Amino acid sequence: MKKKTNTLNLTVRSDKSLTAPGHRRVVEIAIKAPTSDRVIERPPLNLAIVIDRSGSMSGGKLEYVKQAAIFLLDNLNVKDRIAVVTYDDEITIIEPGCQANPAAVAVLRQRIRQLEPGGSTNLGGGWTAGCQCVAHGMLSEGVNRVLLLTDGLANVGITDTETLGTHARELQSRNVSTTTFGVGRDFNEHLLEHMANMGSGNFYYIESPTQIPAFFAQEFKELSTITARRVTIDVGLLDHVKCFIPGGWKVEKIDERLQVSLGDLPSGCTREIYLYLQFNERWDASEATIKIGAHALDNEQIAIDDQAEIKFHRAEPAEVDAAPQDKELMERFSQVYIHDRSSDALHLDRQGRFDEARAMMLDRDVQELRGFMPMAAQADLDMLINEGIEHMTPEEAKEQRMRMYRSKQRRQP
Repeated sequence: MKKKTNTLNLTVRSDKSLTAPGHRRVVEIAIKAPTSDRVIERPPLNLAIVIDRSGSMSGGKLEYVKQAAIFLLDNLNVKDRIAVVTYDDEITIIEPGCQANPAAVAVLRQRIRQLEPGGSTNLGGGWTAGCQCVAHGMLSEGVNRVLLLTDGLANVGITDTETLGTHARELQSRNVSTTTFGVGRDFNEHLLEHMANMGSGNFYYIESPTQIPAFFAQEFKELSTITARRVTIDVGLLDHVKCFIPGGWKVEKIDERLQVSLGDLPSGCTREIYLYLQFNERWDASEATIKIGAHALDNEQIAIDDQAEIKFHRAEPAEVDAAPQDKELMERFSQVYIHDRSSDALHLDRQGRFDEARAMMLDRDVQELRGFMPMAAQADLDMLINEGIEHMTPEEAKEQRMRMYRSKQRRQP
């Protein structure tokens, strides 16, 4: 059936339509943001740029970050709101939030140019201050986001990954999203990815300072073409059927459903998530129907949504095994699932827990799914299992983490 161009487009498919107790099934959910033939007037932006100016940012890194911030300022208009926060061991709010008119932008441009590197890294404090600036200037019909740039580890103030992730999740529920930019070789990639995932933003690994302006341009382009805001997927739960959603998404259980937060989607963008279903031995129904809904707001604050369902029929195990399987779907899913596990393994490796990391990569699910992956991806997996992060340079480990992030969330490089 033809869809309206001003609504969401939700499609679902499964690897097989037959199942049995004790079997596992995969469901692919694809959500596409609205597109329009007319020129889309971008939503107003309410942004906070949070800049790490700790001592390790000396030299080229801080200069390139300043250039990127100025690039962003120069692309705002009078409908937008901008705040600027810097931090080392102390927090400095250069601008708590103002309209991005030419006079204000000129002042901020000069203040940013004057930044110098300082002391330690109170990442949590700087980011929280940026979030407060965005929250105080909340635009109900705009995009509210914090852009965090750092090259280091959180070593002052709040430093715990899960605590910062929890704060990012709570702020996202109040419509303040977070995008993180990790610069250089020393930052904690697990922390920054987790904050971006829980904050429904994006995570960027910037290997060289020369990449910073391009990544800022990419983020600005996405912000400027958003047509579906605060996108969520609802998945109905069934008795005796476990549902796991890989990819690091923000997932919450609400009553008898799972809600997956995908953040904002630019015009025409398609995002895919996967359900990994386990029908346990006590499942005794003749069929199973999973209801799925997609919900968002358009740029005029009008609710847009779509509904779909996927149905499984019970059959004898031999009949299920003999049924054809969607191999292309399984190839996509296997890479999402395995790269999700690989990210966790890399985090364990980073902590020196090498045996646990290797065991995670050798578990039954990973080994069963690896056969669906292309040969090159299998070779990368073998290298990770046999060598691990201990044999990688910091740059190689971060590049590997970035590739996994893109793969498991089905993002284009």
